[in-house]
Parts: sequence; C-alpha cells; structure tokens
Amino acid sequence: FPGAGRPLQMGFATPRRKDNKGRDDRESQLGDTPPFKVFVGGLSDRDNEEEVGDFFSQWGLVAMVYRDKGGTFGFVHFATREGALRLLDEGGVMFQRRPLDVKVAESRRGMDDRERSDLIKRAIARRF
Repeated sequence: FPGAGRPLQMGFATPRRKDNKGRDDRESQLGDTPPFKVFVGGLSDRDNEEEVGDFFSQWGLVAMVYRDKGGTFGFVHFATREGALRLLDEGGVMFQRRPLDVKVAESRRGMDDRERSDLIKRAIARRF
C-alpha cells in the first residue's frame, strides 16, 4: 500500500480558540433583561414553531419561537442569557440536515415586565 512504510502519527485534537472579544460583544448586544432574542435564518416553511422550539431547547429554556409565515427566518427567545450565549458560541447549527444561521437579533421594541413574566410562565408551562 502507498505510505505503508511510514509510521502512523497520531495526536490529540486541539479545541478551537474561543474569541472572548466576540463573546463580550454578543453579551452586550443581548441586553440585560429576559427574554434574550436570537435571529435564526435558514428555516423552511415546513418547520413549525414547536419543532424549532424543541430543537433549540438543548441550549437553554426557550420562552417563545416566532416564525415568519412563508419565510425562511424566525426568532428564538431564550429565558436566560446563558442559553442564548451557548447557542451563539456554537456558531452554525444543523437542523434537519440544513445549516441554520444564528446571530443576535436586533430588537426594535422593548418588552414590559408584564409581557416578560407572562412569556416566561408560558415557557415553563410548555416544558413541564
């Protein structure tokens, strides 16, 4: 066989270097109050909100999923900052053999305390 005369060299995989500056930027863009909104691009019109919410719950407690009807994007609202940051640190994710683009959503309007608490209660009720 070609190359059979050379000794096999093995080594350990080295983890990717985490860019702390990028994480700090994402933290500041997420804001201080829940829910923490993440933009998700690359969804299909066949994906429903429940499937998307179940998929993203592996990173943290999903408070709400908003899907653009007929479009290819949506927003995932996490109840905790840590869940949103875990997803954003992951970078690109695969959902049903399709790559999804995830990034911090640009929030256009704030959420008052009543809306926020109702959203979190619904997320907890959906999970338990």
